[in-house]
Amino acid sequence: MSGIMADKRHLYQFTSTELANFILNNFDFDFSYIVDVYTEIVRQTAYSANDPRSGFDATQNLKELMKFRFLTRLFSGRDESSETILAVYHRLSNVPRIRGNDQFYLQYAMANMDIGELDRADGFIETALGLANKKGVGYLKRQILDQRVRLRFQKSAVSKKRFARSEIFESITDLTTLLNEKDEFVVHPLNSAT
Repeated sequence: MSGIMADKRHLYQFTSTELANFILNNFDFDFSYIVDVYTEIVRQTAYSANDPRSGFDATQNLKELMKFRFLTRLFSGRDESSETILAVYHRLSNVPRIRGNDQFYLQYAMANMDIGELDRADGFIETALGLANKKGVGYLKRQILDQRVRLRFQKSAVSKKRFARSEIFESITDLTTLLNEKDEFVVHPLNSAT
């Protein structure tokens, strides 16, 4: 280890995602073991979020650990990456502290959108919006609305039936509102517009 740390090429400067990806994709781990360990890490992080000594850090870590994009990078080299990600979210849905988190349901919806389970994704988006609405008027729902717009456009594009006109109009209204918000910090502008 000291050889890696002393290397002038700075090989030790890699992210935790890169390190985890290397370990997960270069060693043979059982699928269920990965799901067990990862969900336990996230569960413990969720319960640490209320600890006054490390609550802020745990809350920030929890957001990152639950992100769909993080999980796709982490498990990208595995044949069963989609199955692993969905198994992680399914297992986490049984954790009481996580069930009340709107961002969890948003990420779970995105995972389902990725594999074409659009009706399931719609249910998770609605759950995320319901939880977010309980947090009050000042709570930002930008990401949830953005993904709802993307989901509804995607559903309309692949539907063999007539598309739901009311959903499209609501999506256009949501998208217009999101694009016109000048005071908000936009993380991914025009994510749904494309």
